[in-house]
Amino acid sequence: MAQISDLPSELVEQILSYLTQPSLYALSCVSRSLYVISIPYLYSDVDLLIPDPQLVPRVDRILFNILEKPYLAGHVKSLQVGVAPGVAVAYRRRCFPKDGGDQHQINYEKAMAFVDRMPLIPDRSDMEEPIFANDYGAYSALLLLALPSVQRVTLTDDSSESIRPIRDILSRLDAEEFLNRLQGTSYFTSIKEVAINVDKTSGTRCHPRSPNTVWQALGLPNIERLEFTVLTNDWSELFSRRRRLGFGANINYTFRTTAITSIVIRHTRHLSGSLRGVIQGTPQLRSLTCEMYCDLSESEVQALPNAFNRSWIALIDLNTDLTTAKYTLETLVLSVELCHGNNRFFQQPDIRKYFNGHLDLRGFVRLHTLEVPVPFLTGDPTFWDSECLLPESLRHLTLRTDMSRAQFPYPWDTSTLPAGLSYTESLEEKTHLDGARMDMSLIYRIALDLVDQHHHHLESMALWQPPDPSLEIFGDQLRDFAVSCRNKGMTAKAIYPLLMRWREARHWDLVREVTLFDRYHPAGEKFGRLFRGDRQGIPLGLATQYHLIEIKQGRVRKRR
Repeated sequence: MAQISDLPSELVEQILSYLTQPSLYALSCVSRSLYVISIPYLYSDVDLLIPDPQLVPRVDRILFNILEKPYLAGHVKSLQVGVAPGVAVAYRRRCFPKDGGDQHQINYEKAMAFVDRMPLIPDRSDMEEPIFANDYGAYSALLLLALPSVQRVTLTDDSSESIRPIRDILSRLDAEEFLNRLQGTSYFTSIKEVAINVDKTSGTRCHPRSPNTVWQALGLPNIERLEFTVLTNDWSELFSRRRRLGFGANINYTFRTTAITSIVIRHTRHLSGSLRGVIQGTPQLRSLTCEMYCDLSESEVQALPNAFNRSWIALIDLNTDLTTAKYTLETLVLSVELCHGNNRFFQQPDIRKYFNGHLDLRGFVRLHTLEVPVPFLTGDPTFWDSECLLPESLRHLTLRTDMSRAQFPYPWDTSTLPAGLSYTESLEEKTHLDGARMDMSLIYRIALDLVDQHHHHLESMALWQPPDPSLEIFGDQLRDFAVSCRNKGMTAKAIYPLLMRWREARHWDLVREVTLFDRYHPAGEKFGRLFRGDRQGIPLGLATQYHLIEIKQGRVRKRR
């Protein structure tokens, strides 16, 4: 029988890319050859999030392993540190257990010897006590300094002491005295992407009361992509630091301009009228993704003024904010999720009273990729109007099903109810599903109208399918859509989110993209591809919070 070591290396590498960390570790212990093959995958993505208040990862072990075998550091491309989302911890630091005998003292001395070589730690006394106490944050900071090739860093900051040492180190990056010390060094120069308070694993939003600490990443010399969560309306500190001018003096905000080219804003309730400061801080911005999310069941939302009802999606303000980037922006992605977490899918709020205006992008000279809900283009949340104005530079347009009645339905398990639906509730459900089917028909008609409006500059158009497969735009309609696109020389695509099709939370950012007609291969058949995480540079997993909650609560019917 053939063994895995007998397979071609390309096939083995493909297999390893699907294995979990424990499986990779077990495989690395089998033989020398498998160790060599599996180590790059084992160390590629280092996840050190605290999964439980009583289970603090042994960061020291991976740090000392890397210090003893420096070649391992070159394999680390991604690092995640902080408290995992949904984990309730006290606002204090977390420590892992001390080794017995003399080993703890040996570890302490090795760690302090490394501290003495670090220019970003000017006073070793600041680290002596945390290192001796096996502080998770202190060792995580040392690990970050020991990784010369890490490209992506995810920091989950719950405002406790968990990662305070990392915050302290990053805050020194814009101090002149430390900039001089770093001349000629390679610290943090490999980091291209930073995510702050974003759960890249489960997709659920991070700590609702996490601080706005985006400024921590702005001193990194080569950062290109920044992803963060904003849940409050206080955007004042996103691209600035508070500096106290002296005892009793006022606080001065130091605004920072960066070379960041890609911004992803997750789960924000306050976008319209607040985005301008972020765009001003990124004068080279080329890609912008904004995920608007609001759960009306949350107490802090209920405390918002009544003006929130009229201006949550004020596209006039959004147009003004976006104008700052009209000469640089190339990709724009906007999603909307307004829900009530305690209500069933057919009892969700009417988004029409929270929406006004339409998106005007005619002055954007470089915008080539656009993905938005249909009402953003037409200004009509009822989906009857199909008139819209697109910039001449636009090449790829994707229509989302957000804001339609098809956004929230899913295959739900009524057996979880303590009692069956009442007659009134059954009627509400039927009316909602009929409306959802109507909205999908209207989205299909709008797509055809956009194709027929002779947008000759468009090269492709894609249609999102709804989360519930029973509401899909059906096959004959998709064929008509593909024929219309073919007649105009456009590529036609349909996108299927797999969260509710495969009914597992881990597929929150997995989609199947089906190319119905390819303008570059007009004689070819339709074909599908799977994308996870992002689809050709566009982030996936947007507007999925309500469904992730329903899966967690066990309300989704599991059988297909």
